[in-house]
Amino acid sequence: MLPVSMTKMEKKELLELIRDQYHISSARFSASLMHEMKTKKWQEIFDECIARGHSWTTGKSAAFLKDTKWPGIKRDVLKKNDKALNQTDTGRTWLTDMDRLVLDFIGATSATVIGLSILESRANEEAEEQFMSGRLLSSVTRNRSPTSTCLMLTQV
Repeated sequence: MLPVSMTKMEKKELLELIRDQYHISSARFSASLMHEMKTKKWQEIFDECIARGHSWTTGKSAAFLKDTKWPGIKRDVLKKNDKALNQTDTGRTWLTDMDRLVLDFIGATSATVIGLSILESRANEEAEEQFMSGRLLSSVTRNRSPTSTCLMLTQV
């Protein structure tokens, strides 16, 4: 087993390599950016990690880096950041420098990190209003006298 400082150093180097190519490796496909280009960038990052002697590369491939290792790191950082944002001072979760590095290049203010700032829809309120108006209308049709109809309408 490698010393903790070595694995931390490897992780930091890996994150810096991903950061340097993130604009390509995470971009959407377009006429100028094809799957082969993205795959090539992930392979370059993986090859550089091998050249630097990273222990995690043994028996692995660029596909492992792209599909498992990087998404796992990103998921863990986002989960930790979400926990830190939603906590009070008691038992506070602190972000490390590496966590901040990841948040920096994926965009600390992106929807991926902070979610979408959409006000809650009025779907529940509207459904409740429709339900109440449906009950009101069914009450009105059962009670056909004009007096009861007026009383029912004024109660709402």
